[in-house]
Amino acid sequence: MDASVSVYRVVGGLLCLALVYTFAKAVYRILFHPLRSVPGPWLNKISAIPGALELLLRRQHVYYHNLHARYGPVVRVGPDEVICINARSWDEIYGFRSGEHLERAPTFIGIVDPAAKSKGIGISKGKDHIRHRRALGRFFTKPAILHLYVDKLMALIRTQSKQDGRMNMSRWYAYFTFDFMTHLVFGEPYESLSQTPATEWPDAVFNLMVSATWDQSARPVAGSDTGLSRLLLKLMPAEAMQWRQTHISKVREKLAQCLSEAGKDRQSIARQLSERANGGKPLLTASEQLLDTALLVVAGAETTSILLTGLTYCICTNPHAYAKLVEEIRTAFKSKQDVTLESSAALPYLDAAIREALRILPPASVNNQRAAPKGGMVAQGIYLPEGTLIGISPWAVSRSSANFHAPEEYHPERWLQGVDARFEGDQLGASRPFGYGPRACIGESMAIAETKLLMSTLLLQYGKRLEGRKDRPWSLGSEDEPLEMVQTLRFPDLWMRFDEVKC
Repeated sequence: MDASVSVYRVVGGLLCLALVYTFAKAVYRILFHPLRSVPGPWLNKISAIPGALELLLRRQHVYYHNLHARYGPVVRVGPDEVICINARSWDEIYGFRSGEHLERAPTFIGIVDPAAKSKGIGISKGKDHIRHRRALGRFFTKPAILHLYVDKLMALIRTQSKQDGRMNMSRWYAYFTFDFMTHLVFGEPYESLSQTPATEWPDAVFNLMVSATWDQSARPVAGSDTGLSRLLLKLMPAEAMQWRQTHISKVREKLAQCLSEAGKDRQSIARQLSERANGGKPLLTASEQLLDTALLVVAGAETTSILLTGLTYCICTNPHAYAKLVEEIRTAFKSKQDVTLESSAALPYLDAAIREALRILPPASVNNQRAAPKGGMVAQGIYLPEGTLIGISPWAVSRSSANFHAPEEYHPERWLQGVDARFEGDQLGASRPFGYGPRACIGESMAIAETKLLMSTLLLQYGKRLEGRKDRPWSLGSEDEPLEMVQTLRFPDLWMRFDEVKC
């Protein structure tokens, strides 16, 4: 027999076996898998590729919202993955449990990769996660330095309003939160909040989620730390990889400066993390400090800037809400000296306006999966085998008509008890933009405090209006002009014009 014929037969046989195996696997996943009864697209039941592709294309949040609208409150979005929108699911999936809590999906990497063999707060587990959380949680109160950065931004607005008058607030909110966070973490700002801003580091940070999205979309298909996953990572755009490197190198540089100079602010988070607790070891190791401070800068700066941008857009495109908010602020305060962290926290309509902006435009809109524990679990009346991924899409759950009346409309009144009967049946607990349970965001109260202080100060002194190519530069709805999502929402430029108010 010709040797070449034998080779062809072997190759052909292997291809046939591969096809038979693939077909048998597809049949099993559709007809015999433990999740076979959970509704969802047949292609998703076979492969993780559809969901990963939607994430890579920056539209997974809208995709999942549409799947829930078609298939119901529980949808199978992958061979071993389901998503839910029932308000009670938050407690089932993310809540405190007897024994071990549900851990993040094995494919989750957080924002930065582990240094050496260390893990940061984002991906640490069990007692290690508790240790990180205890070390960091005490810093997230309401720091007095926040007033300094509110004043800096107000000075920029004052200068600009007397000149051209137009400001891209998506950009300036980002620089405001970035300088505040770098000061809080390292004891000094990066000085991006100025007329001639330094932008290399903040621009890298606010683009960092692009590289994270590339990584997160590759892992469900290729696995974690496999040859295929490493190959896919090499295909990541060079610019995206550069953003990661810039961020880590800047954090290393700032950490070294903060810890080596005796005159630096001893109240900075980095400095205090390195101090020895009760004469013993530092709260965190050097590599853990690197990972956690890198994460704090990203999470603290980006989440709050998205909230500020989303809130500004929402109130400026809803005149009724804008008028009520301005009335509340200008009635409560007669001068800028009256606006403090404590006084701005006491405004009910401002609080409702923020909660509603977080509901309709949740900053972290990615589906944050958890893995079913050893022995499996029951959620929403469905048995989930060990390792099954289950999660809630923040975008989908907060825009479901099962949870909210007029879910794609901005109505702060839904958060004020007894004000509007239309919203009495709303499941307010369905909206959890900062997460829930033992892994909920430790910076929630600080982000809300930042927003209240800045908005109170801004609306006391200025009226503001959108200035752009059209009155609604981007849509609150899911269909017209959906916002992109790369782990967090990506907003277009938000051009504003400010009119000074004499107070």
